[in-house]
Amino acid sequence: MPIELVEHDNGFNDDAIANTELKEQESLSEASDGLSVTDESIDRDSLIEENSQLSMQSAQTSELTAAQLANIYNPENYKNDFAPGEVLVGMNSGFVTPQSSQGMLSPQSAGSLFPELNVTSIEDIYQSVRDVLPQSAKPQSFSQPSRTVYLVELALDTKESVLDAIEILKQNPNVAYAEPNYISYPCAVPNDPEFSSLWGMTKIQAPEAWDFTTGSHSVKVGVIDTGIDYTHLDLAPNVDRNLGYYATQNTRGPTADVMDYNGHGTHVAGTIGAKGNNGIGVAGVNWNVTMIPIRIANSNTDSTSLSSIQARAVIYATELGLPITSMSYTVSYTQTLINAVSDYDGLLVIAAANDGRNRDSDSIYITLNRLGNVIFVANSMRDDSR
Repeated sequence: MPIELVEHDNGFNDDAIANTELKEQESLSEASDGLSVTDESIDRDSLIEENSQLSMQSAQTSELTAAQLANIYNPENYKNDFAPGEVLVGMNSGFVTPQSSQGMLSPQSAGSLFPELNVTSIEDIYQSVRDVLPQSAKPQSFSQPSRTVYLVELALDTKESVLDAIEILKQNPNVAYAEPNYISYPCAVPNDPEFSSLWGMTKIQAPEAWDFTTGSHSVKVGVIDTGIDYTHLDLAPNVDRNLGYYATQNTRGPTADVMDYNGHGTHVAGTIGAKGNNGIGVAGVNWNVTMIPIRIANSNTDSTSLSSIQARAVIYATELGLPITSMSYTVSYTQTLINAVSDYDGLLVIAAANDGRNRDSDSIYITLNRLGNVIFVANSMRDDSR
């Protein structure tokens, strides 16, 4: 199934999406600021058209009713798709956030924070992660810059309510930006029979490297994915569940459900660190390593995720001080995720979606690449074909 990524500039400007690569580069400085609520008025019709064009090629956005808008989502047509009734809101520097419990504001605080909106709940994303960190991490001064980002759930659970809220928040002087909570997907894994064989290890000259080292459990690697099957004989010795984190539910430790019900994360973990030279299964690049499962799947039966959950996952990896983290999911252009990745002190390896598309002109890839701590990875076959 092809994977589409968001390709938009500030304010959901459809013209910017359609511009040439040169135009994209010229507007990058604006794009890197995310969807700022201080920008030009949001072109709602353009965004609706972009979301619906894959399934309704000739649809006129001006004719879409609220009911049609709420039903645009189709698993096959997920370009620029976002969660209905949810808004990510970044606050200006110096804003004093109300107290919260595990990141959740009290109903009274939630109601008074954005009185111009009808909200059901507000979560302080950074605080919610910090509240579940292991004690070993808490004594340190938090490595993140002082940021306040809220996940706001609206009473009206529609896509149109999201766009209305973003427009309204433009008038709030405390708000730096507001943006939808985009849906993301595990990147495709080829179904070719030979893909899972060990020819890739030879291709990257892993056997030569193993003569020098087969890895070390002192190296911790975060695996942001659908989870890891920590009972797998080839993986169990190299997985630390005590530091495992289920970002969707904001739970950590042995009680956090980081089991992989999809298989995607287990596949990725096997490539990174399946136990080698043990007479069973396969060998990963690192025979010895400590993998930290950071699960971002929405549920046991739904492997999709959201920008807010991806941001939580990256924030968690940052606060743990993980030197390298993998995230084999699609990514959308949100300032929330860009800021989280920018704050990460390690190396973040992100899949390039594996759909054969050229990403050189995608805003999110250009922006993340310029941060200097991201490597985008695509797959290839034995003969270097795609």
